[in-house]
Amino acid sequence: MGADPAILRLKQCVELKYSLLEMTDLFGIKLYRAENFTASAGLYDELSSADPALEQSDLRINRGAVEAQLMWSGQRATAGFRKPGREDLEAFELAYNAACASIARGELRQAEVLLKRAKGAPASYKGKSY
Repeated sequence: MGADPAILRLKQCVELKYSLLEMTDLFGIKLYRAENFTASAGLYDELSSADPALEQSDLRINRGAVEAQLMWSGQRATAGFRKPGREDLEAFELAYNAACASIARGELRQAEVLLKRAKGAPASYKGKSY
C-alpha cells in the first residue's frame, strides 16, 4: 500500500515553503554584506511575518544585526527601539547585536554590560556563511 498522494503533495509543499524561506534568508544575508541594510531589513520583516517560528532561529540573530546597522548608519530612528531583554543575553550573537544597537543609541553603559555578557555567552549561530 502506497502513501496517500495528497499527503505526499502536502509534504512537498511544506518542504518547498521552507526551501524558499531559506533562500530568502540567504538573500537577506547577501544584502547585508552588500551593506543594503534597508532591503535586508525588509526581507527579514517579510520572513518573520511569513512564519513566526523563524524568530527563534538564526533569523533573529540576522535581523538584530541589520537593525543595529540601520541605527548606526542613521537609517532607522533609535527612539522607540525595544530595549534588550533576557532573550538577548542567551547567545553571543544576540548579546553582541544588542550591544551594537545600544552603542548606536548612545547607551554606552548598557553596551558595556551587553559586551561583557556576549564574551561569556555561548555562540548559537548555526553557521550560514554564505
